[in-house]
Amino acid sequence: KNYSDCKDKAQNLYLDWVSFVPAKRESRRIVGDYVLNENDVIENRMFDDAVGYGGWHLDSHRPEGFYAFVNNDPQLTDKTVRFDGIYTIPYRSIYAKGIDNLLLGGRIISASHRAFSSTRVMATCAVLGEAAGVAAAIAVRENINAPAVSQHIDELQQTLLKNGCYIPNIKNKDENDLAHSAEVSADGYISGFEPQNVINGVSRPVENSSNMWKSEGVGKSLTLKLKAKHRVGKVMLTFDSDLSKEIMISLSNWHKVRQDYSVP
Repeated sequence: KNYSDCKDKAQNLYLDWVSFVPAKRESRRIVGDYVLNENDVIENRMFDDAVGYGGWHLDSHRPEGFYAFVNNDPQLTDKTVRFDGIYTIPYRSIYAKGIDNLLLGGRIISASHRAFSSTRVMATCAVLGEAAGVAAAIAVRENINAPAVSQHIDELQQTLLKNGCYIPNIKNKDENDLAHSAEVSADGYISGFEPQNVINGVSRPVENSSNMWKSEGVGKSLTLKLKAKHRVGKVMLTFDSDLSKEIMISLSNWHKVRQDYSVP
């Protein structure tokens, strides 16, 4: 009912369902060793200890109302700030500062008010929840506190990648992954989807890089030939489950063109 092109259609509609668990968009957050901020988000900051990522626009909802002006100036509103690309979230933002055993996931991570307006979306909350869980497992195994897991950041990142997570700028470099040293070939492929892509350390499309092998037809095969004999304990295959499709976590172009951010 907020949009002029559908007010007439919506004026007699009514709400027939609402979630039985009401929740605030924003409440308390916990301070970590690093507070993610607005500049980190809009500048697509890449942290060395990244454990997750986000891409939603800065989407602030002011107490005065959704379309509130800044300093009563109709030309200014801080409701949304769009940006291209994605940003990473450091491990230092998902544990509490000064507390040994408190890991954070979801909306309570260490982030400023403006950064939170991007990190709060469910897909980003989900990947940070998995990162916190893996970090907790490492802490228990090593008998260390949450901040000390930073000393095992490579293992944390590599475990997340192995589990299917994506961390921008972080590649699979697992020394136990025999595929890295294999000779890769295929009896057919489409340009841009070369066989060598399967061992480049990235398991999903990123910008113009497919990071996958795609056959030019049915009945084709991909071969990885090891340089020496090895006992293989596990084979992991990653298939493209619509990973090339634009999704909401990255604020897709499909979503952008559907939104009207003009101030009424």
